[in-house]
Amino acid sequence: MDANKVTNGDDEVVADRLKTFFDQKVKTIYSNIEAELPDKSSVTMSDSAKPLLRSKLSQFKQVSMSELESLINALPNKSSILDPIPMWLFKNCFQNCYR
Repeated sequence: MDANKVTNGDDEVVADRLKTFFDQKVKTIYSNIEAELPDKSSVTMSDSAKPLLRSKLSQFKQVSMSELESLINALPNKSSILDPIPMWLFKNCFQNCYR
């Protein structure tokens, strides 16, 4: 079995993999931003933004496939070089896999 494929019955495994994926993605983005800053000592973070750095995905709510499809379709087709695949391609693959 492919290590990236998860069967429908493994909800906790899927949730854990999603949490790990997004946690690592956010850390990578922060690291890349820090690396691009010319002088880190001149940049200060507002107090209101500091709690966001410590927030974690710890609770998940079950959604139906139609809710998930609506959420994904509502995402803009913008992409970043940090994205594993372009958003338009992800949407297309999602639609082809779950219809």
